[in-house]
Amino acid sequence: MTEKVIIRSNTLHCDVALKIVTPLQRRAEKVLLLLHGSIQPEGDFSAIENNPQELRLQELCDQYQLIVVTPYMKNCYYISSDQYNCDLFVSEELPNGF
Repeated sequence: MTEKVIIRSNTLHCDVALKIVTPLQRRAEKVLLLLHGSIQPEGDFSAIENNPQELRLQELCDQYQLIVVTPYMKNCYYISSDQYNCDLFVSEELPNGF
């Protein structure tokens, strides 16, 4: 199942859009954070949805019982600043949410 979720991030001081893909019939045992570059406009995950056949996220989630989480990071390419701490969000806040 694929869904778009908006979460509030304390480390980024803003809402973050996430694309989440979960297995259809089994319980997930692992989480894969899929980081990407720029996606425009905000919340448009078509670059991730239109993967080649061998990278179909739903099939990978079903086969390996994993959850794929892809955050939209405001086109910052995961570069942190004083007001926008991508390092802390990706390494601590996001994984601890799952």
